[in-house]
Amino acid sequence: MSFMTNPYPFDDTKAMNRPELPKEAVNAFVSGEDNVLLFLRELVRKNLASGTSAFRMALDGCNGVDYKAIAVRLKDLLESDGYRVLLLDAAALYKASSEIERMISPFLPVDPVRDPVSLFGKLHEWRLEDLLDSTAVAEAKSALLDCKRADDGTAEVAVCYGCGAAGEQLVPIYDTVIYFDLTHKEVSHRVNSGVVRNLGDNELPREKSYIFRRLYYIDYEVTDELKNRLLKAGDIDFYVDANISGEPKLLPGETLAKVMSSLVRYPVRAKPVYIPGVWGGQWVKQIRHLPEEMKNCAWSFEMIPPEVSVQIAIGDSFIDIPFMLFTTAEAVNLMGEDCVREFKGAFPIRFNYDDTMGGGHMSIQVHPHASYAEEHFGEQFQQDESYYVVKVEEDGSAGTHMGLKNDADKNEFFKEARRSEKDMTSVDYEKYINRIPSRVGDQFLIPGGTVHGSGRNQVVLEIGSCTVGSYTFKLYDYLRIDLNGKLRPIHTWHGENVLRDERRADWVAQNLHQKPRLIREGDGWAEFLIGEREDMFFKLQRLEFAERIEDTAAGKFHVLCLVEGESVQIRSKEHDERSFRLDFSEVVVVPACFGEYVIENLGNKPCKMTKTLLK
Repeated sequence: MSFMTNPYPFDDTKAMNRPELPKEAVNAFVSGEDNVLLFLRELVRKNLASGTSAFRMALDGCNGVDYKAIAVRLKDLLESDGYRVLLLDAAALYKASSEIERMISPFLPVDPVRDPVSLFGKLHEWRLEDLLDSTAVAEAKSALLDCKRADDGTAEVAVCYGCGAAGEQLVPIYDTVIYFDLTHKEVSHRVNSGVVRNLGDNELPREKSYIFRRLYYIDYEVTDELKNRLLKAGDIDFYVDANISGEPKLLPGETLAKVMSSLVRYPVRAKPVYIPGVWGGQWVKQIRHLPEEMKNCAWSFEMIPPEVSVQIAIGDSFIDIPFMLFTTAEAVNLMGEDCVREFKGAFPIRFNYDDTMGGGHMSIQVHPHASYAEEHFGEQFQQDESYYVVKVEEDGSAGTHMGLKNDADKNEFFKEARRSEKDMTSVDYEKYINRIPSRVGDQFLIPGGTVHGSGRNQVVLEIGSCTVGSYTFKLYDYLRIDLNGKLRPIHTWHGENVLRDERRADWVAQNLHQKPRLIREGDGWAEFLIGEREDMFFKLQRLEFAERIEDTAAGKFHVLCLVEGESVQIRSKEHDERSFRLDFSEVVVVPACFGEYVIENLGNKPCKMTKTLLK
């Protein structure tokens, strides 16, 4: 997994959730820029018709929205109605760029030895208000409070627009708060189009790599914290899905809450994000009917919580919201009380496909253990992973790199890896790295500290702990050039610090490549435990059935993936209408509140489904 810097511009409309919604959701839904602006204009009219002296509005939201263009168009409409309009740009509320740079630089260190391309960072519990200038905020507050009718009776409308407009000091003043949201995928597209600056940053030009790194460790963190705060306080009066330029979609905040409350009573599928890469892959591209012009699909982010979104049908249209917004709004119903308490409200597991069919090996790599991830990156999770082998080339060429060979010299391997990094010399990695031939249905556990990598000509469903950053320490990558024409970076400094020397071929075979163990069975069905360790907080199971199988969430969420078979229907036993049709390869979350449920085979072949849950 890496930062999502180059998602392919394809929206998988098949990943649509269709819960039964209250009629008010359809009636209150407003779509299109003209319609949204007219709605806001009418909102102002109605409020000022009561004789109040002024109306104060915040246009806040995610970084990447053109707030100024929206505010200017709204100003023109309101002035045509005879109102005086004051526009306040929240960009003016920030501290000087140089001061913000001094604040955040220790958390975005530049160290070519430890981090050759400045990819990693360290999380900090800032709030967006920490980036603001107190004097500028006080002046904006005064200007908002001073709004009043002119002597001739003309009412005044104040619009403060931009990220931070609804910060702690100003939000109590507003008559309404409009929140414009974007998914990370859409922000990535806008960064690549050159229209996104980091919060409070006026230093130009900036490399895209700098913008993305700062987004992940600073901007996303503080804007999401503010969004969650506004959401929990009920301060978002109207929510706008701004992902399609020129086609914003607005819902009242209370209505959005009801939509998410309806959704969490169903199995939920996230909208995947498809990403090309240097090694593969053609399988995902084929089964998901991706555009022919897409070179390959190396990764399919099926359910990586910070990166994916949830599409919800509303009448003949839909709204697309970040998965993390849904997680925040319905935390207990979605994840269960124990999970919310232990993981501080974060959805703790991620799911993606790594596709190397028709390509090369993934890099030889290693991830940090818990104490290292916290000390160096401020992460709350150890970066654990697992591979479930979904597809292999039938010629026997598929294999998975796992652990060191029994007789390998770890120090010699790192000596060669560092020389390769410096002199562009190849490494005889097969001398050091253990390889296991892959078979469909194999489950490999990869706790932090285990050297590993998916080999060529296979597809694995990667299931791992969710982190903000990408702590994949590549030790050898076959001297490959990335899609931007640059040599892919190696991270031997971190890698040598975290690689567990005792995890060698024999140990891996005994501990990380486990045989299935029967949990329960019945007529035509069975459930197996296929992967569990004390040092990993999730466990992996597999459901096998010819016609149907029953299960229960029992206060814990399940994540299901159909890895063999054609199609299944997942439905609540108590409420038949609460169901979801899942096709081969797709991933769905069964919420903790879902209760007892039935999975029915809709195809002609027996089914196998992976089931991931917290221990």
